[in-house]
Amino acid sequence: MPGMCHSAYHRVYHIIRLFFMRNGFQRAEYIKKHKIFKSMGENCYYHPYKYTPEAALVSMGNNVVIASGVELITHDMSYTLLKNDENLGGGVKTYPYYTRGISIGNHVMIGANVIVLPGTTIGNRVIIGAGAVVASDIPDGVVAAGNPAKVIGDYWSYAKKRTAGC
Repeated sequence: MPGMCHSAYHRVYHIIRLFFMRNGFQRAEYIKKHKIFKSMGENCYYHPYKYTPEAALVSMGNNVVIASGVELITHDMSYTLLKNDENLGGGVKTYPYYTRGISIGNHVMIGANVIVLPGTTIGNRVIIGAGAVVASDIPDGVVAAGNPAKVIGDYWSYAKKRTAGC
């Protein structure tokens, strides 16, 4: 594709490939094989076909389930606003492009349409409810939901409730 840098071309190529894979386990294996994320453990499920441009800042452990519509955001676009504000910094027009990694532990499920913001860590054995916005670290062994995501329960109680009668 003329005019696209090497990495942008590869990103588009991978997104197209992921789009045509209808199985989240296949997508996760593809991401792992092509080392798109910093790291990805075993037995992961990745439903989205898109991923952040700074995918090398995303790491996740084993048995991670990422549902449809999840956005892992590793950057902040505020520099585009700040660089054009004539009342800031005495005419300084350069602000750094802000990027921070995202770390996801083992045995984590991130529900549909969750947004995970830059610099956050999600612990082990965590469930993030659909539509949540993860703006700060989530500790081990909890269920979190809301905007911003807050702890609303514990992992073991949720697991017991969901597996009752199985």
